[in-house]
Amino acid sequence: MLERQKFYRRPEHKTLRGRSPLAPSVGPKDIIVKFLLFRIATVGCFLVCVAAAVLAQDQAPLNLTPFDRYGRITWDEERKRLDSFAEQLTKQPEMTGYIYIQEAQISGVNYAVGHAIDITQYVIKIHHIRWNRVAWRDLGFGEEFVTSLWLFPTGQPPFYSPPYKPPTDLTFIEGAPRSGRRRRHRWRRPTSTSTRQREHVWD
Repeated sequence: MLERQKFYRRPEHKTLRGRSPLAPSVGPKDIIVKFLLFRIATVGCFLVCVAAAVLAQDQAPLNLTPFDRYGRITWDEERKRLDSFAEQLTKQPEMTGYIYIQEAQISGVNYAVGHAIDITQYVIKIHHIRWNRVAWRDLGFGEEFVTSLWLFPTGQPPFYSPPYKPPTDLTFIEGAPRSGRRRRHRWRRPTSTSTRQREHVWD
């Protein structure tokens, strides 16, 4: 009987992970070079995107104008302006309203903050605007009292955000404590005919 011939795969036909023996081999150096090229391309794309965003932010505020701007007016006149401001917020749900207030050189203690809170609450409660769509900011002291209303895209920082101006030697704040004197408070006992009263005593 003839013995069955056994066929064995030749050693040169062996492959490494399915690669053909004719394909060029990839060494550690090639892998490192490809990895470095990939990282350089990624960093380059990131830097290009950052530069484009910075240029767009620097160029955007050049032609910005507020939605409205006014000084000291009556409440009836201001209410009409706030109604228009709230109506615009309703028409543009992708926008956020910003209220900036600048005090004059002669003002009261926290007058700008109190006024900003009042008109913000008016827009939110009367016109049913979401609380996170209206923001206010005290800009400090300037030559005149100014209220400005702005509209900026939601989810982005406002394009116009001037720094706070602190009071100067020419600024007069009515009701502010005098310098060099400490103010303390003393409570009076409530009587049967009056509620609890508070008086200020200077040391």
